[in-house]
Amino acid sequence: MTIQPIRYSADPSLSSPGLFFRAALADLAASVRPARLFALSSIRSRHRRAWLGYLWLFVPAIATAAACPALRYNNIIVVRDTLIPYPLFALTGMLLWQGFVEGITMPMPSSKLCRPKDRVHAGEAEATDC
Repeated sequence: MTIQPIRYSADPSLSSPGLFFRAALADLAASVRPARLFALSSIRSRHRRAWLGYLWLFVPAIATAAACPALRYNNIIVVRDTLIPYPLFALTGMLLWQGFVEGITMPMPSSKLCRPKDRVHAGEAEATDC
């Protein structure tokens, strides 16, 4: 794999949409492997020290999806028949939703803002930790 030099220009990149989208797809293809490695590393580090380890990836979705057939059986919610059994349908939906929500909220703890400490010493706020 040879590294292509990057040429910067004042010309708009969308003046030739074909080249732009070809380059964008090439960049996307080149970023799949590193993105996968970063995601796996993050998942491993988050769940390595947990008491139940990787089981916590599925426990919240399974617990929530387990309530759905009970609600349907007691006629609290009315759901039309699905092509697959309803518990599997609910579990699949919960797993997809959990993945979506975690994908959005996972980067948030790492983006902490620089704030002064909450404690006050001798009437003055302490210096920031930045």
